[in-house]
Amino acid sequence: MAWNGAPDAKYRTMVKGDYEVELQISEVVTRGGVRRVTWLLDKQDEWISVAQLPGVELERGDRGPGMVWLCRVRLHLPLGARLMRVESQPQRAGPKDPLAYFWSARSSTQKRVERSYFQVGDQGRLIRIHKPEQ
Repeated sequence: MAWNGAPDAKYRTMVKGDYEVELQISEVVTRGGVRRVTWLLDKQDEWISVAQLPGVELERGDRGPGMVWLCRVRLHLPLGARLMRVESQPQRAGPKDPLAYFWSARSSTQKRVERSYFQVGDQGRLIRIHKPEQ
């Protein structure tokens, strides 16, 4: 399999016209919280987790320091299939006054969520696209 331009993704051409795509989903403990990467497939204008699709191959990856879990997901996709990569990570908070703790309500860690959209192109490469119209 060859790496393409999308992070955490590989591709291979299939005989039937579909392409085998390998995506990595993970959760890692980072400074300030947890960084999570997931992939979703657009199925008839509904985004579904690739790990929950029928017929996918799931393979657990090696866990290193801070790695909660790592999973490789292999699935067959036709030309033009659309994917969304969702990465959430803790929002970096600026410096605070040490006494601010007493004046502010407790809240869960703020997260920064980044969504990137891809489409299966020629030879199975994932091509970055703009957010699809719904």
